[in-house]
Amino acid sequence: MKRLQIITLVSVFVASLAMMGCVSVKAPERINVGRSRRGTTNTRSVPPTSSHDDARRRLADAYAEIDELRERNQRLERKERELKQDNDDCERRLDRCEDRYDD
Repeated sequence: MKRLQIITLVSVFVASLAMMGCVSVKAPERINVGRSRRGTTNTRSVPPTSSHDDARRRLADAYAEIDELRERNQRLERKERELKQDNDDCERRLDRCEDRYDD
């Protein structure tokens, strides 16, 4: 029981120091979350924010940009499939023409 009281007291003390601005926490330069296939995130490119609302706005902008990039990626993948299909069709037509004129 005494251990729990000590832990609680220390936690409250540290939290009060943090709220008074006595404790400074710096974001790490690299953030690793488990095993990511995309690699690590370099936080040096993260712009500083002036308030929580500013951070929320920038985060919303980032998510909007991600959505736009995903949509663009889907359009490009669809276009790639269509062009590949067209190319395959042209190659088949060319092969038929060559076979016809070779005979």
